Parts: sequence; structure tokens; C-alpha cells
Amino acid sequence: MKRISLFLLVLVCALFTAACALADSLIYALLEDGSGYEITGCNTSARTVTIPARYRGLPVVSVAGEAFLHCDALTEFRTDRNQATFYAEDGVLFTDQPVKTLVRFPNAYPRNYYQAPADTVAVGPWAFAGQGTLAYLHFQEGLKSFGDHMMDSVKCWAMIFVPDSLKEIGNNLLQNQEGSVSFYGSEDSAFCRFAWDNSIPCGVVMDWEPRERTAALAEADLTDAENIPAPRKRVNIPGSEYWERYDLSITYDFSARQGQGDAELRMDLSRAWKAITPDGRGRVAEGMDPRTGLYGIGFTAEETVLRGYDRKGKLTGTRVVNGDFVFSLPDAYSIGVSGGRDTVLTVVPYQPVITASAGKIPLDPEEFHYISEDNRVQYFVVPFPFASVSFDYPYYMNTFSGVPCDAAGNAAENSPHYALMRISFCDPYLLDRANLIALDFDHLDTVYETEGFTCTAASRFNLDEEFGKSLAGVLEKVKAVMSGTYYPADKEINHVTVRVSGEYPTSFESLITLDSGLAEYNEENVVSFAHEMTHAVDQTVGRDMPSTWMEGRAEYISRKVCDTMGIHPWSYEDYGFNWSVLSEEDRADFFLYYTEHANNETYYSVGYFFFKYLCDTYGEDVSAKIMRNLFEAAEAQAESETDTDYGYQIPNDVFKKCVTDATDPDVFQNFIRDVVEKK
Repeated sequence: MKRISLFLLVLVCALFTAACALADSLIYALLEDGSGYEITGCNTSARTVTIPARYRGLPVVSVAGEAFLHCDALTEFRTDRNQATFYAEDGVLFTDQPVKTLVRFPNAYPRNYYQAPADTVAVGPWAFAGQGTLAYLHFQEGLKSFGDHMMDSVKCWAMIFVPDSLKEIGNNLLQNQEGSVSFYGSEDSAFCRFAWDNSIPCGVVMDWEPRERTAALAEADLTDAENIPAPRKRVNIPGSEYWERYDLSITYDFSARQGQGDAELRMDLSRAWKAITPDGRGRVAEGMDPRTGLYGIGFTAEETVLRGYDRKGKLTGTRVVNGDFVFSLPDAYSIGVSGGRDTVLTVVPYQPVITASAGKIPLDPEEFHYISEDNRVQYFVVPFPFASVSFDYPYYMNTFSGVPCDAAGNAAENSPHYALMRISFCDPYLLDRANLIALDFDHLDTVYETEGFTCTAASRFNLDEEFGKSLAGVLEKVKAVMSGTYYPADKEINHVTVRVSGEYPTSFESLITLDSGLAEYNEENVVSFAHEMTHAVDQTVGRDMPSTWMEGRAEYISRKVCDTMGIHPWSYEDYGFNWSVLSEEDRADFFLYYTEHANNETYYSVGYFFFKYLCDTYGEDVSAKIMRNLFEAAEAQAESETDTDYGYQIPNDVFKKCVTDATDPDVFQNFIRDVVEKK
């Protein structure tokens, strides 16, 4: 009896402790009129929050603006059954007083996408403040208003789609960003006009026509090896030796194990894709497509036999391959390799689409494999020399493309072999528009080449040597303008390659990629050419620098280049800048904003004005002094690292020292004083 009583006592204490912990997860304040309570704060470690109906005998009727701002672990809102003001849908907090309003969204929402219910009329102040997990956010027609500070202090990198019905827009939507948010809407919408006037990143959603296919497709042309007996000896390759690229393709080089007697090298790949592998009863992980076999590309220097085996080791199919090959082994769970030399395979669990000619292949949602709730995937095999692969699509469509790589992982344009590329859809709310997108497969030809410059272009653009010479001329202008003034005169510059292939303009490791809109040399495009070439020159440093520095610098220098060519593009001074985008916190610590809180829109404009301020205050050649400091910092960083691959960031504190050593210890705050506060 005493033991039972002791157990009950412990149980009651545990329940009391849990109840106290639940009650303590929220902080309340009594309303001035004494009629109820407002939630003003939350235990920052809470994963779920239940909004009670009453607190200390009075109703809970409101939520303060910043109540959940720092609740970074919060995944779900719930409400008591008798809560009269608030309710939860899919873990999101709503109210119907006076209209359906999204009140608060969890900062650690378990999915990276969300679409507000169709009957949502308003989004409340601070509703997404502190959000850290979203990548795609959709609001539907019927939404009328955004509240103040709606996306304050977000840590996510999100694309937000807004309807034409949105007319009322609060203040300071994007204050104190730690991520980077971009909005998308129709060109004539009230929100897009508001965004463009207030330095808010906003792209245009357009109605594109579905694409027609012009590229021919093919099937894997392989010889069956049914009459070739398998070696009796089998060598199982441990999974630890596989090289997994992305999350579904697996690459393995058999060279080191081949030639070791008469043996079949066997890879069991069922464990590698355990989540999409049916168990003995044919079930797969919830929400996923079962894998359908083993497929991929490879290369072998001598004739090789591939064999596919099911879960019980029964033969499902055979192939004889030689040289470059595409293989297909339906229903296989493991693959055996015998004979051959220098054999390399890249294996995926789904049948790829094999291109047989240059041209466009529209994406068909029905052909994509359902890997998880927020990811559909399809693979494409690209035969050399169709190594230029780009998108013909509305740029707001959310797709991810892996770089086309051959069986050994080499970039497709540098390889004579087949290449494999993966396309993923990560936004389920745009999947039904996938037929707007086409992949464009093409030859990649060298248009013009010198010792320090190469211009290549997809054949479909029909560009000639004169185009390449013109771009080479712009590069020489960029070098001449930068040398000694914006760039150390004694520093060599990497070989610069321009590739016109239809992709969005980028520059990476001195490789410039241009889109179809820039496949023409004219005065309007020169500023874009000079901008990307400034990046290419700067990338000789070999280390990432803050985007605001890189983009602002490229914007400023590209216009100086245009001046020397008698070209006068639009100017930031003509349009000005809405400095209200900077919050009080941003102004109090501008360096933090400059390096961490800027967004896709302000990288360019804030970066431009700060770079111009440096040149106006300390002389145009201050930039070369800063870049010299950055070179020295990058060299010191490389010496201290064992892996010096491109992509390492120069630490922000080191970057700051490189700037302030050439200017003034308070130069970032002086910019606020001398430029921002005077506007």
C-alpha cells in the first residue's frame, strides 16, 4: 500500500511539473482595461505552444507583436478547445476577428513550403518574424493585407508569391534580415509597384506558353549478356566505398579492384536508397515512389559485363558494355561487374531521360519521381557534345539543377563521355506549371579565344567571332579601368571564360555565364558584361567576400567602364534609394547589416552607395588598397588550411579589418552619419 501511494505521489508530482512547464512556456500581460490577457513572450526552447482559453481566470485575447520572435525551436501552434479568439490550422495560428487573419507562423515550421488557406484575408503584424525554415511561401487571391514587420528578423531564404488582391501593405516588412527574401507577383499588382518604390526584392510572375519538344529522345542501346556465365567468385564492395553525390546518385570507380582474378564485383545498393526501397511486403516510406531498378551511365576501357540482381540474388538482367555507355537494369537491387578495365559507374534508382540530339525537352510533371513531400526528381543523360544544358523557363519557377557530370564526376563540357544531370522540383505549389519549363540541350562552341580570355556559346545563338572579340574588348576595358585604381596593378588575373548558354547571368571562379537576353552585343548590355567581368577579375582572390561588397563594387566599376566607352546606363543617383529599409538596429550596427542582413535587392544598391562613399571620401584608389589587403588575407587563410577549394569565405571580421586598415576604424558607421542620415 505504501509503495502504491509513493508511486501515485511521484506521478502527481510529475504531472504537476509538466503542467507548470506548459504554463511557464508563455508570458502574459494584463490588458489595461483588465478584461483579459495578452501573450507577450514565450519560452525560447518551446517546440509546441498551446494558446489557452483563460489565464488566471480571464480570457487570453491577444498576442503582442514580438511575442514569438525569438522562439527558434517552435514547430507548431495549438489552441485549447474553448479558446474563443484563436485557432490553429496545420500548426499555424489564426483568428477570425474581424476577418480570417494569419496571426503567427512557427519559426521552425517542419516543412520548407507553405500555402495559406484560400480564405485568408490578412496577415498580421510580425506574423513570420524570426522565421527560419521556409523556402516557398504562397498566398492566394483574396488576401488583402500584410501587417507591419511581417518578415522581420527572418533567417530563411524564401520566395514569397503574392496575389493581385493584396492592396494594404504594412511598414518595415523586411527589417533586420538574416536571410534573404524575394517577393513575386504580377507586373501591374499594387504590391510589386510598392516593392519597387521601397527597395524590396520583387520579381514578376508572367504567363508563359508551354514549351514544345524539339530534341529527340533515345533508349539505352545495349547488348544482352545472357549467354556469358558469371564468375563463380564474388567480391562484395562495402557501402563505405561508394561516393554519394547529391542524395540519390552513387558513383564508384572499379579500377582498383579490377584485374584481381576471375571475380564479379558486386554492389548492393538497396541500403543506399533504403527510404525508397520496398520491403518484403512491397511497401515504401510514406509519400515516396518505390525505386524501379538500377540505371545510369559509365565508361570502361575494355568490354565489361553488367548483371542486375533482385533482393534474393536472382538475376534480373544482363548487359555487355564497352567505351561510353548508358545502362538500364529494371527491378535490380544490386549490380555485378565482371571483366573490363578502368570501369566507372554512376548509378541512380530511376529511369533517366536520354537525349539523342540538341534541342528542347519540356518537363512533364507526370515523369518526375516523388521522392518526398517537397521534392520530385528526374534524371537526364546528356550525350557529348550536347554539354550545354540550360533552362528555357520563367525564372520564378523553383527548380534545382545539378551540374551535368560524367560517370567519373567530371564537368560535362570538359568530358568526352556521357553526362548525367538531375532536375528537382522543390515547390509543390508550382508543380502543375512545370510544363512551362524546357531543358535546352546544345553544342558548346568556342567563338573566340586569346591567352587570357575564352568565349564559348551554345550553337543555337549563332554567335560569331565578332561577338567574342567585342566581349574581349570589354574585358580589356575592365582590366584597364581597375588596374591600380580598383585592383592591385601587380596582381595577375585568372583566365576569364564567358559562356553564353541561356542560364541566368552569374560569375563563378572566373567563369561568366550569360543568358539569352545577353546574347547580343549592344550598349544596353555592356554594363551587364562589365559587371560580370568585374566579378571574374575579383575572383582571382580565390575567396568569397560579402555579397554587398562584390555586387556594389561591380555596379560601380561597370559604370566607370561604360564612361570610358562613351556609354551612359541608368544611374543609382538618378533613382535614389529608400533608406527606410534600414531599421534602427541596422543603422546602429551597419557593418552587421552590410555583411549579414542585406537582401537580394539591397546587395546592389546599398553596396553601390557604400563603395561610392569610400571612393568619394578616400580617393578612387582606396579600392586597390582594400583589395590588396584582401589578397593578403586570402593567402594567409590558404596557408592555414589543408583544403583550399574555392568557396571559403573571408571571415567578416577579417574583411572589416581589410577595409578599415585602408580607410578609418569607424568607416561603416561614418557612412550612416554622412550618407544615410542626411537623406
